Amino acid sequence: MTPISLPEFLAREYGELRFAIKPYVPIEGVVLLYGKTRIGKSPLTWEMARCVATGEPFFGHPVIQGRALYIDLDTPDKLVHARMKLIEQPPPNFFVEFSGVRNIMHTVTQEQFKKFKAEVEPTLVIINTLRKLYTGDEKDASLPSRIYAILHSIFAPAGVVVVHHDKKSSGDPKTTGDPDEAFSGHMAWLNDCQVGIHLVKAGGKVPG
Repeated sequence: MTPISLPEFLAREYGELRFAIKPYVPIEGVVLLYGKTRIGKSPLTWEMARCVATGEPFFGHPVIQGRALYIDLDTPDKLVHARMKLIEQPPPNFFVEFSGVRNIMHTVTQEQFKKFKAEVEPTLVIINTLRKLYTGDEKDASLPSRIYAILHSIFAPAGVVVVHHDKKSSGDPKTTGDPDEAFSGHMAWLNDCQVGIHLVKAGGKVPG
């Protein structure tokens, strides 16, 4: 690849940046959505999927209507069934798959995910949760870019949302730090994705 001048670069036409959910989930992008246990990550991501499937705005934000694929690696289907029945008028373009723990670094899992993609042809893919998607040290700085690249190669042009957890609280009130860097693992999980969304409880602390 040869370097080009800035004027040549600026003269290129890339087209308008498109979002499955504007401005949170870019088409062909990977989003890390994280928060504490019981903060409401699952219901929020179900609503993301429902809105894309129906074309309804997501809390006032425009969406690209299409098919949504929800891959739950974290919760068995029988445990989530009663909660999902509360979704009003569940749309037929909202697909769910309860895989159990997978390893995205393995060819078998990649082929299974490619099959899901071919069957559904999703606009939005949500994977719950990141920690059940691979084996290895979450503090390994090389893992995020590799895993995100695999997800992009499998699911593009869909936007992909990966659900993750905050790290456990130390319990020390003197502990300080950026709350938006509270997720479990290496900072590269946030640095290497296109969008990071941190869910926090308004008006108080979330139980640890």
